[in-house]
Amino acid sequence: MTKGFVAGMIAVLVPGICMAQETADVPMLTTEQQQRIDRLIDAGLENDLGYEVLESLTTKIGPRLGGSPAEARARDWGVETLKDLGFK
Repeated sequence: MTKGFVAGMIAVLVPGICMAQETADVPMLTTEQQQRIDRLIDAGLENDLGYEVLESLTTKIGPRLGGSPAEARARDWGVETLKDLGFK
């Protein structure tokens, strides 16, 4: 076997093994938690608000680097948007 093949197999198999190990220790959801998740999913599918907020941020503000004027505009946009949505 070539080194490239072995490296490729390691790159493919190790993350899967690690993820399988991590998920094996995750506790199951309670019925109440699953119902809450289902309600949130249903609400998200019935309402376009999340997409409208995302579209507004990406089209009105656009890309922004930390510490840039665009970041400051995004922060101000976020505060205004959340207040308009009823957050304090």
